[in-house]
Amino acid sequence: MYPVNGVRVTVVSLVTILAAGLTLSACGGGGSPSATSTPPGPSITISPAAAAIAVGASQQFAATVTGMTSSAVTWSMTSTAPTGQDPGTLSAAGLYTAPAATPAPFTTTVTATSSADASLTHSATLTVNPPANQPSLLWLNYLPNVIALPNFAVDAHGDLALITGAEPLVVQKLSGTDGGTLSSYTGTDLTDPFSIVSDGEHFFVGGALGSGPVLLGLNASLTSAFESTPCNGGNGMVLSMLWGGNPMGLLLGLYADAAAPIIVSASASTGSFPCSGGIAVRPETKAQVNAIMAASNGAVNAAGFYPGGSSSCPNAPAFLGQFSPAGTQTWMDTLPVEPASFTAVETTQNDQDVVYVAGQVADCQTTTYSLWVGAYNGLTGALLWNATWNDSPSLPNAGVWSMPFVLPRKQGGVGVVGSMTAAQATAAEQTDMFLAEFDATGKQTVGIHIPQGGILTSAALAPGGMSFYAAGFFDNTNIGFVSAWRLPAGN
Repeated sequence: MYPVNGVRVTVVSLVTILAAGLTLSACGGGGSPSATSTPPGPSITISPAAAAIAVGASQQFAATVTGMTSSAVTWSMTSTAPTGQDPGTLSAAGLYTAPAATPAPFTTTVTATSSADASLTHSATLTVNPPANQPSLLWLNYLPNVIALPNFAVDAHGDLALITGAEPLVVQKLSGTDGGTLSSYTGTDLTDPFSIVSDGEHFFVGGALGSGPVLLGLNASLTSAFESTPCNGGNGMVLSMLWGGNPMGLLLGLYADAAAPIIVSASASTGSFPCSGGIAVRPETKAQVNAIMAASNGAVNAAGFYPGGSSSCPNAPAFLGQFSPAGTQTWMDTLPVEPASFTAVETTQNDQDVVYVAGQVADCQTTTYSLWVGAYNGLTGALLWNATWNDSPSLPNAGVWSMPFVLPRKQGGVGVVGSMTAAQATAAEQTDMFLAEFDATGKQTVGIHIPQGGILTSAALAPGGMSFYAAGFFDNTNIGFVSAWRLPAGN
């Protein structure tokens, strides 16, 4: 401001005026036209965009189409479910229904496509989770061209020695952590290699060579072996084995034609064993022993069956008994299970010997099959409890194809894994497994269906008892499998 003739006059610079004009122009002043926005193009959105459901549940998806004259869409899906497993279904109205069971979580991508413009799509993701009480799959190996029952033994480190071939015998050592191959053995034209056992570091395989029983010993790396073929060419085979530790050592259950089965002691260093003497399991001929167990009183408990028993409606053809080291029978019980369709395991629980037996029983009137589980006092033979299972919400009429395998639990009670009948399987070529759990009183706590399990030939707990291994083959194929599963917590 400058004084002119005593009057203060404000002078506004040209720069200030120009700046003000520019500001007004930018704000749309001075009557300039306003900017226009471009309308959005056609689009599809799906609700919900992501979801998680349990097996057996359903999820409805809805699609919203904008910018199109037609709101119609077609629905499709892709899934990460394992090959051969039911991935669930998706209806024409966008309703997804999960399968009844899955061994592990998987993801399904649900897509809506405009019926008017196939290039216009949108997708949502859905996670399907197994039930909380189902075992979770840790790893699975497929075994092509299996020509022997894939039975296995577990060493003290949790690694497996798995039989995968016969004539010649093939044994693979697998890591219990991830199923990777650690070493392998090929050799010896062993036929019928039914049995394999570990003393914690070494492995022993029993079967037949020619017409006589044979025992093969392998070291921890499967690089060396001994072979013992006694009996001077006599008939028979090694059907069952037990590593009982000191002083019991290695015991073999032998079966010879037209002779009573016997249990004999074998050398863990040379494999030498007799084919006479030993513990006579039954005085009758043509019985077989498929389980040998060590009792805490130094005696031997054995379970077996008569191959000649009726398979359609048996009259207690299976047995469980105890024998002293001198061969004296202490007690003997019959078992209400199908011949050759049971297993027995002995453990110490609540400061007593407990023998768990699991097997298949037949209803002679309806020709249906059920799972039977019994717990016996291993010293007296007294039946502690027994239970049957043939119905559950997820698995009606549980038939047992292969032997159900017993898995004693540390906190008492027992788990049982077995194979479903073809009618119960989710796919004809991949028979499913089941898991049944019973507490220390015989009350059933879990009864569920495990997809893609296959027909079991062997199952055993891993060290620590928190997981188990299972091996077998898929129905109507020569493809075998071996897998590891983590047991559900709290059972």
